[in-house]
Amino acid sequence: MFRQLNLRQVIFSLLACAVLGFAASAAKADSVFVTPAGTTVGGLPVSGQATFSQSGSVLTITLQNFQANPTSVIQNISGIRFTVATAGGTLTSSSADHINIAGGGAVTDLGVSATDWILSSAAGNYFINGLGAGGPDETVIGAAGAGGLYSNANGSIASNDPHNPFLNQSAVFSVTIAGLPANAVISGVIFQFGTGTDSVPGTPQVPEPASMLLLGTGLVGVCAGIRRRRQSIK
Repeated sequence: MFRQLNLRQVIFSLLACAVLGFAASAAKADSVFVTPAGTTVGGLPVSGQATFSQSGSVLTITLQNFQANPTSVIQNISGIRFTVATAGGTLTSSSADHINIAGGGAVTDLGVSATDWILSSAAGNYFINGLGAGGPDETVIGAAGAGGLYSNANGSIASNDPHNPFLNQSAVFSVTIAGLPANAVISGVIFQFGTGTDSVPGTPQVPEPASMLLLGTGLVGVCAGIRRRRQSIK
């Protein structure tokens, strides 16, 4: 009886560790939203990702554009909308690598600096907008093509003074929200593209926790071993 009780305790302990480990990993996980595969805007493909990371009352949003060597500015990310429980946030910082794209798609790197994007919010609905301050410049553009050139770029990108400079592939924004609850839930994510009002709803990504899968497999093996051991004792 003593041996069976210990075995039972071992199993319960392992299961408890698995549950606690999963809960801890879930609590620390970032919220990631992407544009659905095959999405187009204005007949051209777009591909974006928004990653939300929380540290206390600060929400950090990383915008990434994965559409390489775009044809038109309509494929660039120009804003992000999202909903979180608490209203009244302030955009406390932003940064991105700025580039100038000349005729023929040649790139000049201007270095990393703050963006001119602005934040507006109402009733927990937030909008970080790249078109509301300095005009239609500083949209997030995907990577260049072969040889570091935007060889596909039309006149809306190449040597377009009102649209230059661009933000090179990603931009990071920090929003401070007083009273933001721990592990705040992000929803209603919408990507804005181009210099108009084109938008695409973001799809939440839930990565497969491979470590939990391995742990589950290990628990199955442990339980099977315990069962064999108990049968041999009888």
